[in-house]
Amino acid sequence: MVIAHHRLRTHQETYLQITLSSLDPTDYRYLADRVAVIAAGRIVAQGTPATLAGRDTARARIRCRLPDGAAPPGDLSGRAAGDGFTEFVPGDLTRDLHRLTGWAIDHGVALDGLQILRPSLEDIYLQLTGPPPAHGTGHPAATAPGHPAAAGTGER
Repeated sequence: MVIAHHRLRTHQETYLQITLSSLDPTDYRYLADRVAVIAAGRIVAQGTPATLAGRDTARARIRCRLPDGAAPPGDLSGRAAGDGFTEFVPGDLTRDLHRLTGWAIDHGVALDGLQILRPSLEDIYLQLTGPPPAHGTGHPAATAPGHPAAAGTGER
């Protein structure tokens, strides 16, 4: 479950707090100032929609469709995704994107559907909450090693 808070400032410097709860985190980036993710009854992360669980600093991915037989420079080899895209996880986004687009220009290769992606709120939510628990067990994300709730450091 995701809980989103939005504080509205009135003309008298007071605040009105609106709390939303939903299982669909996709619209919170537009509706909320702060977001908390709850798993197994505990808050496992909270922050702004842009920074939740390090979303703003997460490693970017580069995705594009390459023509059949096209092979980018060896150190930029990507993996084929099931949807026809090739995905790269660059060490240095600016440098590697420049190398990829430079290679494409030099070789007359179209990078159809070129995208630079960071994890969405839904990706972060699924990462934090994990798959549904098996019958009779605790929630896997809340008991996973290194997870804030597992270490007892989750914010409340």
